[in-house]
Amino acid sequence: MVVISISNQKGGTGKTTTTIFLSYLLAQKNYKVLAIDTDPQASLTKVLGYTPRDVEGKDLSTIYEEAVKQYESNIEGYPEINVKEYAIRTKFHDTEFDFLASSLRLNDIANRLKELVESQFMLKWILDSVRSEYDIILIDNPPSTGILVVNSLVSADYVLAPVELTPLGLSGFTDLIGVVSRVKRSYNRELKWLGVLPTKFEKKNRDMKYYYTELKQLLEKAGIRLFNPVPKSVLISRMFRDEYLPDIIKNVKTANEVLKSYEMVINAIVEVV
Repeated sequence: MVVISISNQKGGTGKTTTTIFLSYLLAQKNYKVLAIDTDPQASLTKVLGYTPRDVEGKDLSTIYEEAVKQYESNIEGYPEINVKEYAIRTKFHDTEFDFLASSLRLNDIANRLKELVESQFMLKWILDSVRSEYDIILIDNPPSTGILVVNSLVSADYVLAPVELTPLGLSGFTDLIGVVSRVKRSYNRELKWLGVLPTKFEKKNRDMKYYYTELKQLLEKAGIRLFNPVPKSVLISRMFRDEYLPDIIKNVKTANEVLKSYEMVINAIVEVV
């Protein structure tokens, strides 16, 4: 099983869209996929069509609560959670995969985790129970560097960073490099970079071309793979409506470019599974 943390502390970079697209494409290739929403804003949960009432008692905060309870009552053992019991089988257009939902209650869990000595390992312990159940786990993270993101990075094998080609986007990504390095040094020596995925790219935008070159130079120095940029496309917005995704792909001119960018990431994931 491979765990991939889709991270960037800046919001609006396409983390949720990337998580859904990769889950969809990997499931189409018959990989057993689990997508996890660790953002209290629950963007992934919402775009998959679920409300707080739908996921009550089966969301990630419920899992964390049970894990914390076990941790506090057994100082010699690690929490053992059957994640499969909480996973929701969802259908996105014509393809099914599992996911763990989020809710605002994760904010309370984040505050509770700060009180625990080994809190950064909690998600890793939680996911240990499904290592034989899934081929790939994709974690959609909140736009921060808080305890929930640290949990994600500690539990992950690889980091994938969607990056917006703007000054703030590059600045946020530079900060993320530092966070990943510190997590690797202190908690997860096996953590590696899967790569960086530029998003919302506009070929005719000179500023974006400039920042793309700047990002490319930065990644060459850091030894991090740069994926082909995902173009800004109506395909991205229309895929979250009631329209049938395969039909949208046929009718949108930029669809092939979007798919090629994500297929490049898929190929990198398949290499390490």
